Amino acid sequence: LVLNAYQMDDIEAGIPDEGGSSEKPDPEEPDNPDCDRDDHIIHDAEDINNIRLHPHCNYVLANDIDLSEAYPSWEPIGELEEKYSLSRGTYYEPTENVFTGDLDGNGFRLTGLHVEPGTLKGCLGLFSYSAGTIRNLTVEGATVVACNDSGILVGRNAGTILNCTVNGKVSDGDPTKAIKEVGGITGWNEKTGTISRCVSFAEVS
Repeated sequence: LVLNAYQMDDIEAGIPDEGGSSEKPDPEEPDNPDCDRDDHIIHDAEDINNIRLHPHCNYVLANDIDLSEAYPSWEPIGELEEKYSLSRGTYYEPTENVFTGDLDGNGFRLTGLHVEPGTLKGCLGLFSYSAGTIRNLTVEGATVVACNDSGILVGRNAGTILNCTVNGKVSDGDPTKAIKEVGGITGWNEKTGTISRCVSFAEVS
């Protein structure tokens, strides 16, 4: 979904489209009754954060968003299950609450993303794990202090990343450990993952 300026004005004014509702979709609705039909409009950092409450829904940005003030240390979106084995050590597997929806950046920019290891010691990025679609989004000036499977957009991607641009820094979070699968857009792209028409200007070290 790509909206022109007139359509965005209609959204802001609450003007319904043909057959639509005059109510503006809201990501923090506890029940989200129209999750399968309506795109939820993202206006600010809190709306971005609330994607984690409904990770199977569709979202579209209405403007540029800066995360730095509201979320100086970002927690990646998507719940993972921590596991351990002698051969692999600690690793993470996706739960049913990872992102499977559609995030349309609508040509806008996301700035102020800063991610570092917290309770989650792997799969770092704006999203921890995505089996959905992320498109038409630019992430500028991001910093990711990496663990295994870390990138600016997604730690591990099993979905679609389309027409996105990232820049910033992805650096080694622990120089005493071997950090694996690190990149600008995503740290690890699974067999089901596709990345097309994307550019990374990230400095990865």
